[in-house]
Amino acid sequence: MNLDNRRLIEIQKEKKLFKSLLDKADTITDCLTYQGKLDILENEEKQILKRSDVII
Repeated sequence: MNLDNRRLIEIQKEKKLFKSLLDKADTITDCLTYQGKLDILENEEKQILKRSDVII
C-alpha cells in the first residue's frame, strides 16, 4: 500500500471523527473549528485523488 492510499484511509477516519464532533458541538466556535478541519481534509483528499488521476 503506498503512502497516498494510507493517507486517504487516515483522512476518511479523521473526517468521520470531525463529523461526529461537529454533530455534538455545543458552540458556534466549535462548529467552525470542526468544519474548518473538515474542509482542510477534503482539500487534501481531492489533491491526492487528482494526483492519482481520479475524476471527482
